[in-house]
Amino acid sequence: MNTHATVLVWIHYIAAALVGPPALCGTLFFGWQIFQLVRHPTPPLPEVRSSQDGLLQIFTAVERGLAMVTQPLAILGEAVFKFLFLISASALVFALVAYGIGRGLSSGALWARLLCGCVFSVVIGVGGLAVLTADVDWIRPAGAAGLLLGGYGIWILVTGFKLG
Repeated sequence: MNTHATVLVWIHYIAAALVGPPALCGTLFFGWQIFQLVRHPTPPLPEVRSSQDGLLQIFTAVERGLAMVTQPLAILGEAVFKFLFLISASALVFALVAYGIGRGLSSGALWARLLCGCVFSVVIGVGGLAVLTADVDWIRPAGAAGLLLGGYGIWILVTGFKLG
C-alpha cells in the first residue's frame, strides 16, 4: 500500500476518533434521558376541584394555568431529546462505519474500497450541490473543499489500490 492509501486509512481512523467518543457520550446521555421520560411521563393537567374556599380556588387556577404553559414545554423538551438522541446515534454509526472502512482499507478488502468509493461519491455530490446552489458565502468554499476531498479520495482509490 502506498503512502496516499495510508493517508486514506488514517483519514478514516481520525474521523472515527473525532466523532466516535462524543457521539457515544451523547447517545448514552440522551438515551438515558429518554428512558427516564418513559419511566416518568409528563403528568396530565390537574383536575379542577370545586371548593367553597376562594383562596384554594385561586391556587388551583394558578396551578392549572402554570401546567397549561409548562406541559407544551415538556413535550417540546422530550422531542428535542429524541432528536438529539437520533443525531448522536447516527454519528456513532458513522464513526463505527468510518473505523470499519479504515480497517478494511488497511487490509486491502474490496468491500472497503467499494464502500469508500460510495462515501466519496456522496461527498462529491453534496459538495457540487453546495457549490452550484448555495447563496451563503461560507457554503461555497466548504462545498469546494468537499469536491476536492472527494476527488482526492477517488484518486487515491484508483491509483493507490490499482483499481484503474
